[in-house]
Amino acid sequence: MEEWQIDLIKKWNGYIKRLLWIAVFLGVIAAMPLGYSRWMMEKTSKQIEFIFDFRDLLQIASYQPNPETFVQMQLVSMQEAGITTMSVYESTLNDLLLAGRLNIYNESQVALLQQNIPISNRNFTYVLFAGEKEENTLRPIIKKRFNKDNINVSNWTFGGRSGLILETSIENALIKTMEPDPLSLQLIHDEGFRIIPRISDQDRPFDQEATERMLANFQKLGVKRILFDGNAVKGFGDQIEKRTLYSFGDLLNKYNIGLAAIENLKNPQSGFETLANLVEYNVVRLYSLSENDAAALKPDVIADRFLLAAKDRNVRMFYLNGSVVRNQDKSEITNSLDNVYKAIASPNGAKDKISSVGFSTGEAKEFERSSPPGNKLLRAVIALGAVAIIALLIGTFFPVLLLPAFFLVLFGSVALYLYSSALVEQGLALGVGISTSTLAMIWSMKRVDIYSRKYGKLPQGFSIKRRLEISVFLFL
Repeated sequence: MEEWQIDLIKKWNGYIKRLLWIAVFLGVIAAMPLGYSRWMMEKTSKQIEFIFDFRDLLQIASYQPNPETFVQMQLVSMQEAGITTMSVYESTLNDLLLAGRLNIYNESQVALLQQNIPISNRNFTYVLFAGEKEENTLRPIIKKRFNKDNINVSNWTFGGRSGLILETSIENALIKTMEPDPLSLQLIHDEGFRIIPRISDQDRPFDQEATERMLANFQKLGVKRILFDGNAVKGFGDQIEKRTLYSFGDLLNKYNIGLAAIENLKNPQSGFETLANLVEYNVVRLYSLSENDAAALKPDVIADRFLLAAKDRNVRMFYLNGSVVRNQDKSEITNSLDNVYKAIASPNGAKDKISSVGFSTGEAKEFERSSPPGNKLLRAVIALGAVAIIALLIGTFFPVLLLPAFFLVLFGSVALYLYSSALVEQGLALGVGISTSTLAMIWSMKRVDIYSRKYGKLPQGFSIKRRLEISVFLFL
C-alpha cells in the first residue's frame, strides 16, 4: 500500500473515530433517564420475604419420634426467626404420607397385613386414610387424578379405616401429581403464614375449570404469588394447540396472583417470559438457598449472600431449603434448621444486615414499572453507542477495519434482535464491558508513554511494574 493511501485511511479513520465517539457520548446521555427511571423503580419495593419449603420440613419431621409435634414446634421457631411464608408443592401420595394423611401399601405389604398370600399377577397400590377428615378431603382429589389417567379406583377398608385401591403399581402411583394438599394449606394459613404454591405443567391436558377452582381457593387463603416447579410453567405443554398460556394468564389476572422468578436457573422455565408479559410483569425475583448450602455454609456467609442479592440483584424473595444431616462421628441424625435460623435472626444476621441498608421483612411486592418518554428511541441510541465503542476497540488493533467493524456489529445486532431482544442486550452489555476496560487500559499506557518520551523518564512512582499493575487493574 502506497504512502498516500495510508495517509488517506488515517485521515478518514480520524473522521470516523470522531463520529463514533460522538455516538458513544450520545449513548451515555441517553442512558441517564433510563438509569434514573430504574433507580426510582427499585425504590418501590423494599420488603424482603423469607420462604421455607414445607415439603422439606415434613421430610425432616419424618426422622423425629413425634413428627406432628415437631412440625408445630418448628413453625413457631420459624415465625420467631422471621420466616413468614411457606412453599407448598403439588401433592403426591408420598407427600400425603409424610404429612400423616394416609398410608400406602403394595401387594406384598397388604398381604402381610391381612395375613394372606399375595395375589399372583397383580400389582396394585393400596391407600388407607388416617381418619374421616382426611378421607373426605382427599378421596375426591385422588380419584379424579387417577381416573384422568384411566386408572381404575375402587373402595377398600381395613382395620375399621377406609381406603382406596389404585389399579397401578406403587412406583407409578407415587409420581402422579395432584393439587396441593388442602389440609396442609389450611394448617399453614391458620398458623399465620403466607403461602406460595409451587405448581407444575405435569398434569396435562390443561384443565381450565380445575385450574380456576384451584386459583380461587388460593385467593381465599391469601395467596399473592405462585412459583413454578419443573422446566415449564403451567399451560406451556398445550400452548401450541390450545393457547393455554393465555388462558392461564387471564386466570392469574382475575384472581390477582403474580409470579416468582427463580434466579440463575441453568435453563429458564419454558413459557415464563410469555406468562410474565400476560400478568403485566407482576413478578418478584427469588433466590434459592440449596439444601447443601443451608447445611454446610456458616450463618454469616448465608447472611452476606442474602444481603448482596437484595442490594445488587434486586432479589426480594429468599427460598430456604432444609435437609437431614447424618453425623457419623456423633452417630446421630441432625438437620439444617438451626443453621438457617441463625443465618436469618442472629445478631448481624440477614435481617439485621438488610435492615441496615433500608430493607425490611414483609410481603415482597413487584416493582412499579415506569418508562421515560421516548423509551424505545433512548434504547436505540444506547445500542448505537454500544456498537460504536465495540467498533472503536476493533479499530484500535486493526485501523483499516474500523468502519467495516461498525457495520458488521450493527447489522449483527439487528439480526439478533429479530431473534431475541434479550440476547442483543446481553451481548452488547458484554461487548461494552470488555471494550471500555480495554480502551481505558490502552489509553493509560499511551499517556504514560507520552510522558516518558517527553521528559525522558517515567512519572514518579510509575515503574514498569507499576505500569503493569495499573493496566491489569483498569482491565479488570
